Amino acid sequence: MPDGPLLHPDEGELLRYADGELSFWRRLRLRRHLAACWQCRAALAELERTIGECVRYRRQVLARCVPEPPEPWFDLRRRIEQWEAERAEVSLARRLWVRLAPGALTPQRLAVAVVLAALVWAQATLILRNREAPRPAPVEAAPAPAPLASPPPRAEPPPASPRPKATVAGPSAAPVEMATAGDELRVFALLRRLGADLGEPVEVSRQGGRVVVAGTGVSPEVERRLTAELGTAPRITLRFAAPASEVPPPAARGVVTAELRPETARLLAGLEQQLGGRANAEQALGELLEANDTLLAHLHALRRLAERFPPEVEAQLAVSERRLLAGLLAEHGAGAAALAASLEARARTLFAPGSLAAVESFPGVGVSWQEAAAELLRLARGAESRLATMLEGAATEESPGAPVREWLAELARLRVETEAFRRRFAE
Repeated sequence: MPDGPLLHPDEGELLRYADGELSFWRRLRLRRHLAACWQCRAALAELERTIGECVRYRRQVLARCVPEPPEPWFDLRRRIEQWEAERAEVSLARRLWVRLAPGALTPQRLAVAVVLAALVWAQATLILRNREAPRPAPVEAAPAPAPLASPPPRAEPPPASPRPKATVAGPSAAPVEMATAGDELRVFALLRRLGADLGEPVEVSRQGGRVVVAGTGVSPEVERRLTAELGTAPRITLRFAAPASEVPPPAARGVVTAELRPETARLLAGLEQQLGGRANAEQALGELLEANDTLLAHLHALRRLAERFPPEVEAQLAVSERRLLAGLLAEHGAGAAALAASLEARARTLFAPGSLAAVESFPGVGVSWQEAAAELLRLARGAESRLATMLEGAATEESPGAPVREWLAELARLRVETEAFRRRFAE
């Protein structure tokens, strides 16, 4: 879906990635995103090609064709400061005397002064004449002529009776079938069956009475199966487009890593010591991010269903369509609950080994599944933001272990809430 767990990076972020200027958290996430996104890999390859052309042009054209400067460059700023200091030491009266001294009044300067004085005198004369010129007296308006007698009104003819509209004999136009919420729901069910609703850039919407399934950079297998299933279906339109250019999957890229902040460096040093090396620490963090991204994908899918099928639309579905929607909720709810529990267990193993998980409950009595899905996504985004703050090494006034404890508490709440959603709406 287009609003998946990680949005496509812009050109500036791709440039900072290529230059090794991203933080550890963003570099790790972007590297994983590039491994699965053809569109962003093509954009990065195009950016690197452009940079390579600029470097090649500078080396092969500018370096050979542009001549060397005639003399070494000097610091113009210091020269200007020196001039200003010399001017400050000379008084204003002294500078005026130098300008007006008899030796400084050359014939050229004197001629220019005479011309300027003449222009000023002419302009002043025109202004004074305009002020002293007499204003014309106002002209009295002539009296208006008496109105002429209006002619007697003419009798209007009675309105003509409307002509009957001509009817054209022929068969009546066939009514256009409009897509329904059930048609859209069946498309979502197909995407779930193909696994294309968790990360594939596929968007489903209703436009002009049809269900439009669109995407750019969809994997060839998913596009082929969607075309085979929906290509001849009524009231459904497919719109797939390839990215600007396709490049092979990225090989191991030797990116220069940006300098880590002290908080992040201490956190990674602890993980390296615990897991036996930086490679193991980065692999463990990558698995943690993968579980977090998959959890967010399930919750994004739930939120999308809640947006497309609010209570008033859900009430219009047939019994079979409601069962189909309940099946989608069951799959996403069960997947989210399992991933939330796995994510919390991984986090406690890495950052707080030996700690006990929280068991408090947060009942959501009286809320619909649409509201519960929105709340789950909010909680997951908050936990992800807390993890990003930890790995970014943002400055904080809290104790060193406070962000980790708060993040684990948020993961515990997310686990309890997803389990409650599964029991209430997905069983």
